[in-house]
Amino acid sequence: MIHFAYDGSLNGDWVAHYAARFALATPARHLRLLHVRDDTVASTLDERLARIDEECAQLGVTLERDILAGDDGDVSERLLARLPDDPRALLVAGTRWRPRNQSYLAHSVTARLLARARGTVVGLRVVNPGFLGQPGTMLLPLVAATPRIGAALPLLQVIAPDLRELQLLLVHPLSRLRLQMLGAGAASRLLAEDRLLAADLEEELRTALASPDFHLDATAVLCDDQAAEILAVARRLHSRLIAVQAGHGAEPLGNAHMIERLLANPPCDVAVFGTRA
Repeated sequence: MIHFAYDGSLNGDWVAHYAARFALATPARHLRLLHVRDDTVASTLDERLARIDEECAQLGVTLERDILAGDDGDVSERLLARLPDDPRALLVAGTRWRPRNQSYLAHSVTARLLARARGTVVGLRVVNPGFLGQPGTMLLPLVAATPRIGAALPLLQVIAPDLRELQLLLVHPLSRLRLQMLGAGAASRLLAEDRLLAADLEEELRTALASPDFHLDATAVLCDDQAAEILAVARRLHSRLIAVQAGHGAEPLGNAHMIERLLANPPCDVAVFGTRA
């Protein structure tokens, strides 16, 4: 079952397209919508829920509504209490549509869910709602120092039916000074090593996804600015979704600055995902 933390916002409406598509990709085809009542969206909530219900019905997805009474408590705590203690669970949520204190994710309900919810949490910022949760092309950047793909698998398994192409990007960050002082020969050798690692990761991903139907390719890059490089590659490849892994900790963004830059002005939708066993 896919769980969907719905906040009643416009971005939440757009995230609902992804949630419904993810549910469609599961054997149960069941979407459980969780909402903590909020007076700021109460007047339009029934209409918005009806639209989500209609979309799910058209897809053949069963929508279960779990509407919680609002109070002055922590919304993330209310949601966490309703989630199963299951490492296989997948929760979809939205980032902020407008930044608060210059951040789209940090110190938000979704950030706290990423930090504490068991299973996989996917926080989405949608900038192209017309794709209706069907991105087609996706960019998955991984850092060369810790290139683990396991956390991405739950997301990839539910989004795979709506992909035509997945680009795996192995990013090797270097300081600006080191990158400038790195000779051409040394840079070529380092990049060659990273490309071999990227090829191994590509093969690992093919095996994990049981020979996916979409086109899968992997490449590597040396850079002194991860966010700028990821955004540049996404624009060059006309990616419709960037999926980036959150860090760990109480506020799970060890790579917070980079993620906030990706969310601030992306050329496409952005998914921030994290998995806790």
